[in-house]
Amino acid sequence: MNPSNVSTTAIPVASPVTEREFLSRRNPIYPAMLFFIPGVLILFAMFAAIPFLAQTPTLAFKPGLNPEFAVMVMSGLFATHLIFHGLFQLRMSKRVVLNESGLQAEQPLGKRFIPWDQIHTIDRGKLAAPLYGKSVHVLKVLNAEGRERAVITDNIEGFDELAEAVIARSSALAGTATFDPQASDERRVTKDARTIRKTAWLFLLFTLAMGAAFGFGLYEEIHAHRLTSEGVRIEAKVTRSWMNQATPNIEYLFKDAEGKTHSRETMMHRGAEFKLAQADRTILVEYLADAPEWNRPVRGEDRWMTFGGPMLFLTGFGVLIFGFLTLTSMLGYDFDIEDGGTTLMRHGRVVKVLNPKRGA
Repeated sequence: MNPSNVSTTAIPVASPVTEREFLSRRNPIYPAMLFFIPGVLILFAMFAAIPFLAQTPTLAFKPGLNPEFAVMVMSGLFATHLIFHGLFQLRMSKRVVLNESGLQAEQPLGKRFIPWDQIHTIDRGKLAAPLYGKSVHVLKVLNAEGRERAVITDNIEGFDELAEAVIARSSALAGTATFDPQASDERRVTKDARTIRKTAWLFLLFTLAMGAAFGFGLYEEIHAHRLTSEGVRIEAKVTRSWMNQATPNIEYLFKDAEGKTHSRETMMHRGAEFKLAQADRTILVEYLADAPEWNRPVRGEDRWMTFGGPMLFLTGFGVLIFGFLTLTSMLGYDFDIEDGGTTLMRHGRVVKVLNPKRGA
């Protein structure tokens, strides 16, 4: 049904309603479980495998740019995608019944009955699936306070016919049109603009986080290069060594040129350097003469916990991406993806159709 074709002036005369039932094309509980259950199982398997992976010496399983951790992150993202889409399917309509008393809308997790005299406004819009790039058409039933009493999705067979029947009956009993295409469009635009503003603040938060990580990584990288080029080397005393699951750790201390004592705990690679540190109780370290708190073992240190090095490329890329998304969101731009088509929107209105919908 095209909202612009609905009359806002001609009010139909109320007449008895024969009970009518509208069913979904398929029970939404099945696709919901098809996505939700595998997502939960993948997450469960991931968390169950973490202790085993962390104790396996042959695997470099630790946060950072390594294949094992990358596979774990991608698996987590995929599982999250499945769970969110499964939850979205649970919001789909299962059955709608119209009778003389009112409207009953059923979803997989419950049902709601709305008497005709409590239907004040009808809205038509879209419901977007999170992390999926897809939206569905919906019919929203609002009360006099503007609160949503029911949301009917277009997976219902005969959705447009159902929408016409609900609008006609509610308008006849109210004595005024419950659906005004122009007012509905304005409400949609206002809501979309509010959503975009919230999204912009979220993107800004990610941009600031990535910027902070990039700045700290750059600070670390500068000192790392200084340690390589001008670091003062000295034998440090190993005061403690231990294994944290499969990762070797040591604590060492040394005195700088001014006689001040400095100590540090760090992780080591499994290998000769750690064994020598355990046996000799000493380890060769280097420090900055003007900033001795910046120090490290010359060889054997496991430096995965750093924002410098390769992580600079990741955080820098994050700043660019999230900064771009923040800017476009603050300007009100958004993409509407439906039926294989992509449309550039601004403040809820079409700017340009980038890719026509299938069959358009």
